[in-house]
Amino acid sequence: MIEKKISERYARALFSIAEEIKQIEGTYDDLLQIRSVVESSREMQVMLVNPVIKYDMKINIFKEIFSGKVSKLTYDFLVLIIKKQREMMIISIIAQFEILFNIKNNRMPTLVTTAIELDEKTKSFITNKISEITQKESITSFEIDPSIKAGVKVLIDDWVYDAGLETKLDRIHHALIHGSA
Repeated sequence: MIEKKISERYARALFSIAEEIKQIEGTYDDLLQIRSVVESSREMQVMLVNPVIKYDMKINIFKEIFSGKVSKLTYDFLVLIIKKQREMMIISIIAQFEILFNIKNNRMPTLVTTAIELDEKTKSFITNKISEITQKESITSFEIDPSIKAGVKVLIDDWVYDAGLETKLDRIHHALIHGSA
């Protein structure tokens, strides 16, 4: 809970500055690049949470990796986070920035889970339908989960629409057992 609040504050501060200097898109792209590097490297994750590694060493590592690849604003923000000993929260800060970015741009991340791979036409139809219903641009991710058996599950924010066969059968079973229709 505390990490979320701190992450929100840092993300809001960066978002505000990026908005003021009209660099929101670039900053967002920089942060996605940083998240990708951090999440794909176990060594980077360990380094970020290791209190034995001094902050100047961490700054040098970030400088080697990101200098010239991200904007000055983003790089300076990374240095600030490290100096304030918040580097272990970088992924959380990026997630909070992404929420602000999506709100500003009327976008909504959505996760669609199915039992089988969907063709592009079906994926496009689902994405368009979600956008139509939510009145927001749907940033849809698709995943396969064979345990669903048949049907689809859609996760939008904290709302889940479960149209899986197993769920429907469970509802029928529950209705039969408890005598309700």
